Amino acid sequence: MKNTFYAFIIISLLFSCKSNTNQHSGGTVKTKSVSNQSEALIKKFMPIIQGAWVNQVYINKIIKTRSVLSAMDKAHDFITIYIDKSSIKGDSLVAPTGDTHDGSQITLHFQNGTSPMTIKAFEGGELGYTFEHRDTILFFTRFDNANKRSITTKFVKSVNSLPKGDLELGINYLINKAIISGNYTMTDTSGSSTKITFTNDGKVHGFLNHSEYRINFDLNSAPMDNLDEISFDIRSQNYSSFSYKIIGDTLSLYETHPSADSSELILGKRIHKLVKQK
Repeated sequence: MKNTFYAFIIISLLFSCKSNTNQHSGGTVKTKSVSNQSEALIKKFMPIIQGAWVNQVYINKIIKTRSVLSAMDKAHDFITIYIDKSSIKGDSLVAPTGDTHDGSQITLHFQNGTSPMTIKAFEGGELGYTFEHRDTILFFTRFDNANKRSITTKFVKSVNSLPKGDLELGINYLINKAIISGNYTMTDTSGSSTKITFTNDGKVHGFLNHSEYRINFDLNSAPMDNLDEISFDIRSQNYSSFSYKIIGDTLSLYETHPSADSSELILGKRIHKLVKQK
């Protein structure tokens, strides 16, 4: 009986070791499978989602109205996101986001979402892509606890990369492209004409002695943010700023002055008239 008992113990130990080996082996296979899955998703998604993206509804209203100020009611939540392959750590990626004033971030996780074209986000929700009229559209879906419903925000591509991750450049690029960029003729009071060029990336050629321009999209966050504004050579001694209006092919630049209580800007006389060339 004693020998039989020892034999049973030995057999049990051997079975236990074999069982543990299988369990560890199974765990290793599972980990490897998850790793391979993440690598496959990175390879699939990154060529498509790489770059700076801007809220589609926001930029469409700017295109329609030719006014950034008019689109401020569409600048809720975040209006831009920058997804950069160099930020991938393991199977995750931290993507900076921003509204018109502040910045934040979301963390993407390269795991399958609810469809083959989505991946998960750690903060809840999913990020994915679709195609509309041959354009790639990025979308982010999250659950709004306050209103107890899912919210999907769509984004259009701006640029593929941002120097130093400057989110403003991505927003400005699409705004410039939408309403400013192009070739113009400016005629002064003497009748002399000057050729001027505005580029998508914020360069200007031929306008006085300026070399860079930027449309202010951080409006309504402080006093005197009540007019559309274009600035030249920001953070330099050559700085100048105007309010602008675009009607038809004409870009008009106006002087401004503060109201009596400095709560808002008052539109003054037109200083420069630029006519866009077709």
